Amino acid sequence: MQDGTNAFHDFVTKTFHALVKKEEEVIKKTSSLRIFCRVDVSVMEDAGQFCYFVSGVERSFGTSLCASCTPNFSTFAATMAEALGAYVTGRLK
Repeated sequence: MQDGTNAFHDFVTKTFHALVKKEEEVIKKTSSLRIFCRVDVSVMEDAGQFCYFVSGVERSFGTSLCASCTPNFSTFAATMAEALGAYVTGRLK
């Protein structure tokens, strides 16, 4: 099971970094994906092998979250507010 978890984490991490890199090349500034994003990943099984694909990406300020379902939501909200302030003022690199 740990191998599957690691493979999933690697897929999401590599996908996130590729999206940020591509966006920053196009917009020539820091991507707001660096503040926070939610990556929706679908999983399919084919002959015992699992395949992943991204079915959606929502960025920082547009991300739908369930506050009652998110552990430590107040800490999360404060951290996101700090990151958003850094992005707006150009301090987020």
